[in-house]
This record gives sequence, C-alpha cells and structure tokens, in this order.
Amino acid sequence: MNNAIPLCALGRSRFGSIAWPIFLVVGTSVLSGGGCHKQQPRAAAPVPVKVKVLEPEDIVVSRRFSASVEPLQTTSLAFKLAGTVQSLHRPRA
Repeated sequence: MNNAIPLCALGRSRFGSIAWPIFLVVGTSVLSGGGCHKQQPRAAAPVPVKVKVLEPEDIVVSRRFSASVEPLQTTSLAFKLAGTVQSLHRPRA
C-alpha cells in the first residue's frame, strides 16, 4: 500500500495556501543564487626557474663559408660526335 501524498495536496494541507508559493519563490532564489557570484581566479604559485646572466661578446663576421653546392636537377647528355661542349642553349622561362 502506497502512503505517498500527492504534491499538490501537500501544499494545501501542510503549508497552507500562502506558504507554498513563498516556499517555492524562496527555494528557487536560493538554488539559482549560486550563479550570481563569480569565483575569483586563484593566483598561480610561483614557479622556480634557473637564471643566467648574459654578457656581451665580440662576434667575428666572415664572408667566407665552407659548403657543398649540389645541383637541384641533373640530366645525362650523349653526343654523336666526339669533342668538347663550349655552351648549351637554355631557353628563358
């Protein structure tokens, strides 16, 4: 057997006809009032770091560099006649 009291009857019989709407308004205000306050962000704790003092230094500027130059593209050439190639025609792009 279920002894539950309907919610609509609970408002009239226990709290009276005026108390139930007041309870509803106050309860809603209390529950929704938590969103009105913004929490302040907490300051982060200091992080330990290593510090090094820099000193000015003389820099030697050079115009000579060692490097290997490699072609972007290569091709094989074969000639029907023996001899030395003096120049190749290269059309402008």
